[in-house]
Amino acid sequence: MSNAALLATAKKLISANGADVTFTRITTTGHDATLGTPTQTTSTTTVKAVLDASSQASKGETYQGDDTVATKKLWIAGLDMASAPLPGDTAVFDGCTWKVIAADKVQPDGTTYLYSIEVAR
Repeated sequence: MSNAALLATAKKLISANGADVTFTRITTTGHDATLGTPTQTTSTTTVKAVLDASSQASKGETYQGDDTVATKKLWIAGLDMASAPLPGDTAVFDGCTWKVIAADKVQPDGTTYLYSIEVAR
């Protein structure tokens, strides 16, 4: 199967079985001297993603100090995003806001077929 066919298959399966996820990134673009505060821009991207069912059992909770943190893993087709979300970006799905803590690319030959995104709240 060609790269183009694999990319199209990943997109088709995730589009058919996924749910909308909105990623938001806030970027500091400068400083407002009058107000003494940073100026920021907000960018959002909505894509289809599939929740990794195994992540609910194996990575459903992690521990940070005395706090229990819920984590989930999302899969996104490589064709749907120009670049992976960054740690600190937010992801909204299932009515909840999650924070991106890690993003990996599945790219066995240099082409990004999938993004594996770990989120926590």
